[in-house]
Amino acid sequence: MTALPRTSEFKLDSSGVTAKPLLLVSVRSLEEAEAAHRGGADIIDVKDPAAGPLGMASVNLCFEIAARYAGLHPVTAAVGELADYLDGIASVNDLREINQRLALVKLGTSRLADRADWPSAAAELLSELPEASRVVLVAYADAERARAPTATAVVAASVTIQPVVNRESCGRVAMVDTFDKRGPSLVETWSLDDLAQFVALSRNHAMVATVAGRIALDEIASIAAAGAHAIGVRGSACSSGMRERMVDALLVAKLRQAVDDWRATHSTRC
Repeated sequence: MTALPRTSEFKLDSSGVTAKPLLLVSVRSLEEAEAAHRGGADIIDVKDPAAGPLGMASVNLCFEIAARYAGLHPVTAAVGELADYLDGIASVNDLREINQRLALVKLGTSRLADRADWPSAAAELLSELPEASRVVLVAYADAERARAPTATAVVAASVTIQPVVNRESCGRVAMVDTFDKRGPSLVETWSLDDLAQFVALSRNHAMVATVAGRIALDEIASIAAAGAHAIGVRGSACSSGMRERMVDALLVAKLRQAVDDWRATHSTRC
């Protein structure tokens, strides 16, 4: 298996200069992070799968994993739902601390569909963060289940918000995931044409497209062909394909090989 260069920063860019897709593996412990590392993940993502689709792990765990893999992998983290911060349920201080130390943090957009002011409220919240450009607003493919804005609306809001909080727009990330982890997967919810349109929309706004949502090993090639810059997994990296179980280095290696096989036969340019 060919070793890929790993960096401590998230260096995707929408021009396609960076080899794509990258493999992001979500982990909930130091042990799982080591399995992701040994299996060949490009990006280690910290989350608590028991706390929702973008459940936030402890601040200490985020810091421990970031410290252990500094210089080897970008470390990202799920930090819950934007609505919980806007409503004072989640701790903005925790968000601020993680935001300063990790390559990217991911905020879900559930329960915002009926909240007309959410883009301006999000802009105000992000303006309080020292590294607001590192925040990714995650769209949900199953938007109706999540009571979330459409992916198009989330990308549009991200484009509007990010220049306000950081004039350097290079490296912005658009992401889609699934909200209901017991419901249909991403490719059952969206067609490959839908995925390709999301990638194209992201590229048109100088953003890179990351996709996740119960992606299986045999779906890697088709998702890569749709143009995704990064593919996020958890369940397919766990024993029996169950996200509640442990990440397995051998399963990560199989996903890594699928990505490498696709890269070997396709151009890395957009």
